[in-house]
Amino acid sequence: GNLGYDSDLDRYDVECGDCDDRNPLAYPNAPEIECNNIDEDCDGQDSGCLIAFAASDNSWDIHIMNRDGTNPRNITNNGAEDSNPRWSPVGRRIMFDSNRTGTFEVYTMDSDGQNLVTITNDPSNERRASWSLDGRQIAFDSDRTGRLQIYTANTDGTNVIRKTNNEANDSEPVFSPDGRYIAFASDRQGRWEIYLLDLVTNM
Repeated sequence: GNLGYDSDLDRYDVECGDCDDRNPLAYPNAPEIECNNIDEDCDGQDSGCLIAFAASDNSWDIHIMNRDGTNPRNITNNGAEDSNPRWSPVGRRIMFDSNRTGTFEVYTMDSDGQNLVTITNDPSNERRASWSLDGRQIAFDSDRTGRLQIYTANTDGTNVIRKTNNEANDSEPVFSPDGRYIAFASDRQGRWEIYLLDLVTNM
């Protein structure tokens, strides 16, 4: 499998490399703007690959392009900060967060930027969402208690459940392939480390 990342050596290149970090491929045709939050949707073949990423020249927007770096296009293009794009595991929807209403909320849209749907709606900031592999749930972090904690919800935003509860910050949740665990980052030991939450035992 492949992973996407932005290179510290050249902040203006979007790059993609194998998961063992060999064979990095720079995309020279990518927009010459700062890029991060890279995610790839391949549909099982290179010819169908599209890469979604957040990029900024004046404001952060969601862009997509072909895997070889051709045909980059801005699909949100507004004055708000749009970031953290994630392809749906089924179909070609993109989930992302945006502060277009004043606080960050989670949204989904088609790969052309159409059919925008608001998933979360809370006065707090809700960000860095990920899909479960079956596409039925999302996990995200929210500061609705004054610090970042992990929550899950259905993909239509219903059934929001708080999954972590501590005095630290818990962030950037990702579902395991079997859906039983959520991996997340936390500073509960005074530095950021990776933790696993068992969704069956809630431990």
